[in-house]
Amino acid sequence: MQHVNTACIVVNDSPRCQKGNKSSPYNVAYQGTEMSTVTIYAGLPSDTTNKMVTPGCQLDALVPASYGDVYFGADGCLYDSSSTQINGQCCRNPPTTPIQVVNPYYKG
Repeated sequence: MQHVNTACIVVNDSPRCQKGNKSSPYNVAYQGTEMSTVTIYAGLPSDTTNKMVTPGCQLDALVPASYGDVYFGADGCLYDSSSTQINGQCCRNPPTTPIQVVNPYYKG
């Protein structure tokens, strides 16, 4: 599961935020392999007027399928339930191609 410690992110096109609106965990479907892949977009503008926004970073993460809980930290990195960073995976790079994602802050 993907939990968000601060702000909002988009996980495989599904908005997720810290406590409050859209805060339920995201369940990464079992992919039949030891590692599951997930695309995370973060660094989202907190604009409430646009349905789609340009993320500041993209993380194509590999997460052990056996992990029950994965956390997206305030520093943009992935952590397991023991607060150990997962393989140094952090959302630092801009998207590989220009992209717009669903705005979790949108108030329409």
